[in-house]
Amino acid sequence: MEKYITVKLEAMEAKYDLLVQRDRAHSRRNEELLAQKDDVLLKNQAIKLQYIVDELRTQQSESKRKQAQLEDTLRQEQIQRAVLEERISNTASLEKQKINQVKLQERQHLNPSLHNL
Repeated sequence: MEKYITVKLEAMEAKYDLLVQRDRAHSRRNEELLAQKDDVLLKNQAIKLQYIVDELRTQQSESKRKQAQLEDTLRQEQIQRAVLEERISNTASLEKQKINQVKLQERQHLNPSLHNL
């Protein structure tokens, strides 16, 4: 009977060892799968972040392009304003000259002795 118990015990120990080995193998496999899952998640996160960076660069580039256009438009408008201001100044000078000529003619007309001056 003792031999039967010993054989039974050895069989149970062997079965237990097999189960422990399987459990360790499953644990290792689970660890590998978890590591792969973490790698995949990190890669996905990196891809998402790269997409965001690319989008931000695109927006920045577009903003710079728009800013350059606006600055160019501003320069053109400043040039146009300067030209208009000069025209206004010239027109005002011409008007003053005309007014002065008219006044002179009126004075000469009123006082013919100034005509000879």
